[in-house]
Amino acid sequence: MPDGLLALVPSENEQITERGDVGPNVVSLQARLKELGYYEGAIDGLFGGGTEIAVMDFQRDAGIGIDGRFGPETKAKLSRWPNGNANDNRVRGRADVVYKNQYAIRNRPCTSYLEVTLASAVFDVFGAGFQAQIYSGGQPRKGMPGKRVGSIRHDDYGEGGRALDAWIVGRDGNRLSGRELGKLGQYWLARKYGGCGLEMAVGGIHLDEWKRPPRGGGMYWTYPYLEAQSWGRAVKEMLEAGHAGREP
Repeated sequence: MPDGLLALVPSENEQITERGDVGPNVVSLQARLKELGYYEGAIDGLFGGGTEIAVMDFQRDAGIGIDGRFGPETKAKLSRWPNGNANDNRVRGRADVVYKNQYAIRNRPCTSYLEVTLASAVFDVFGAGFQAQIYSGGQPRKGMPGKRVGSIRHDDYGEGGRALDAWIVGRDGNRLSGRELGKLGQYWLARKYGGCGLEMAVGGIHLDEWKRPPRGGGMYWTYPYLEAQSWGRAVKEMLEAGHAGREP
């Protein structure tokens, strides 16, 4: 184990460290993440958005649940992760994510977890040169001021909307659709990032971070546009495969 990182050794009674926490354990976490090339911010002991994203990046590479929280499983992996060269320890692969929802009712941003997971998933499935365009993001939760529409999955509980609707744009500038877009839905479900719905109009995909469906809803579903297409059955089977844990 690297010197000076004993604070990263997990114990059964140790609490989870997460966004908003401060203290020496966060300092040790930031130092370790920086050593491995995941964190580029100041080592200030403040668990902010930059630290959360760095933890999520590490969790992704380590093949464990991605939640941005520093708990026993993440600590165990991080304390044993090989040092080497920082650039060798992670693949810096993320797609561009842009917001196109300024005129939508759901015009709030999404959580940092959802943004980073979307960027990573698009890169993992399609490679470099693709862009995710969020055209419907967060909305005020019930009882809060502001307009809202449809599913509570998009509600903002203080960190941003927990669901989004997006287009995925390829290197040629065209939106993905059909089986190609289905690959992202299958991957999202297989990795247990949250729920998925396909396909709205041409190229619309719903993705969220709900690990359990709110109000008894499903983890995946289809829209009328998909049902009317000749390839609709094939995409539904892809979603079923993802829900069963099989990646594309």
